[in-house]
Amino acid sequence: MTKVPVTAVIDLNSISADGTTRSRTENVSGPVAPGDVVTVRELEDDITGVGVVVRVDAGYAHIAIDRNSLR
Repeated sequence: MTKVPVTAVIDLNSISADGTTRSRTENVSGPVAPGDVVTVRELEDDITGVGVVVRVDAGYAHIAIDRNSLR
């Protein structure tokens, strides 16, 4: 079975104390767990890139964004 890529809508200004970018879990297109690679989309500036989920808690997915991947 092929895994469908998960997309998380992010706000690049929503940074947690540990440097991760948070996305509300309702803004993530499917279930995620730490270590999952996700596509990130910042809608305001129409930017897309890649990130890795660091943790999920209190309704947020905390994602380490590969800033070099943002286009």
